[in-house]
Amino acid sequence: MDRKAIAAKLLAYDYASLGYREGYELAVAAMFGNHAHCFSYEAETQTLTITGGGGFSSLRTGQLQSPLRFLPIKRLILVDTVISSSSEIADLKMLEVADLRGSRISSMGDLSMFPQLKTLIVRPDQLSQEEKNRLRPQVRIE
Repeated sequence: MDRKAIAAKLLAYDYASLGYREGYELAVAAMFGNHAHCFSYEAETQTLTITGGGGFSSLRTGQLQSPLRFLPIKRLILVDTVISSSSEIADLKMLEVADLRGSRISSMGDLSMFPQLKTLIVRPDQLSQEEKNRLRPQVRIE
């Protein structure tokens, strides 16, 4: 029995039918099973910190969309992950600040995935000049 698929459907149904979201980050983190301890969500500031210990490589559970889409996330901080594709964070449509220094992401892909993005924090060598030039003028690079 594919428990992750069933859990994802239950979470999606619950999200669509409930108006009460306090503590919802616990249900979302549980979708990641053994990696649930890697997530820290601050509801007040809508900040998600993912600490991977050098081995966390995906924000998806199987072939499914990321359960993170159910959380209002305006600020994302990746710490010591091996996440290498911006498609991993594509479900975060409210994202305003992305601290990608702790990832292997070197391209922001289709920038329309991030309509609210205002600040991108990267290592000096993380994005090519061409990639930086593709960013909208309102996106500040730190």
